[in-house]
Amino acid sequence: MGRRILAVIVALIVSNAIYLIGLMIATMFDAFSPKNFEYMSMQERASYFSSMPLGAYLTEILGYLIGSLLAGWIVSKISKDRHSISLPLIVGVILTLGALVTLFISIPGQPAWVIAISLIIFIPFTLLGQRLSRR
Repeated sequence: MGRRILAVIVALIVSNAIYLIGLMIATMFDAFSPKNFEYMSMQERASYFSSMPLGAYLTEILGYLIGSLLAGWIVSKISKDRHSISLPLIVGVILTLGALVTLFISIPGQPAWVIAISLIIFIPFTLLGQRLSRR
């Protein structure tokens, strides 16, 4: 039981770290680098994120993809329960709920296609990570 809880926690931490690295890379474009982002109001954040170039959105989604794939792999390897999909599914649901909060509260104003892809991507890729861990 303790090993499974640890596996979920480690997978969530690693996944969020990878996502944040992807978001940092996405906002490093010269013309779109935010100044004093932590002091921006919700309207300023929404206008900033709605004006990002396509490459920034794709980089953000790639961070989601790699993070959730690695989370599924990690949770299966640490828990040593490689044939059950329950733990990767739990991690995928938690990541999806976290994305809901992030996309609508922390970084609002993103296009609908980014939101849709971001919410759909977590569960399938955590399950794919679990499948890759069987090898």
